Amino acid sequence: MFTSDLPRARALLLSVVVLAGCSSSSGSSVEPGSDGGGTANDGATGDGGGPGPDGGVNPSDGGADTAVPPSDAGSDASGAFALTSAALAEGATLGAANTCDGANTSPPFHWAGAPAGAQSFAIVLTDKTNGLVHWAIYDIGAATSDVAAAIASAYQPAAPAGAKQAKSISGSPAYAGPCPPKGGGAHTYEFALYAADVAQLPGTTANTTKEAIVALLGTHKTGSANLTGKYSR
Repeated sequence: MFTSDLPRARALLLSVVVLAGCSSSSGSSVEPGSDGGGTANDGATGDGGGPGPDGGVNPSDGGADTAVPPSDAGSDASGAFALTSAALAEGATLGAANTCDGANTSPPFHWAGAPAGAQSFAIVLTDKTNGLVHWAIYDIGAATSDVAAAIASAYQPAAPAGAKQAKSISGSPAYAGPCPPKGGGAHTYEFALYAADVAQLPGTTANTTKEAIVALLGTHKTGSANLTGKYSR
């Protein structure tokens, strides 16, 4: 009886050992921190885009590049309307080239800070000593801020864009520079730049006088800037 039951007992013992081994192997597959489960650090600070620098949510980085320095805001809008010329400093003596003693050509001009809504510009040259208007050019295009020297003699010169010239004191639609009486002392001359609220002054023709142009500019101007010089003969 004992001998015949021995193989059966051995088989039962072997089954118990095998089952115990399988249970131990199964438990090792879920050990924390292994490749199967990952660590808390891998999910928070690595390539997963957590709160580290690479994740883009560091409070010190947020919005820093999009802020506008207060010193830069609105700097262009604060500039005053101003007229300048490479040929004439404010209050200086005009060069002979821009007078009747030389080539009698117009100087170059530049302006900045034009009023908002300006649709055209005009330049008027006046002898402030005796009130005589020498030259008026108007309907200069709103996109213009630089005028080259020696504007052509024509009612509608090729440049500046859109411009028209009234007949000057010479009787032609052209620039007529300073020409004070000899020995009479220095006269003061003013180049006045006007910003107008219309693209074209209404009702003008080739025969519209420079004085009429000045009157129209007084009605339609949105701003003005001056550059003065002196000249004597």
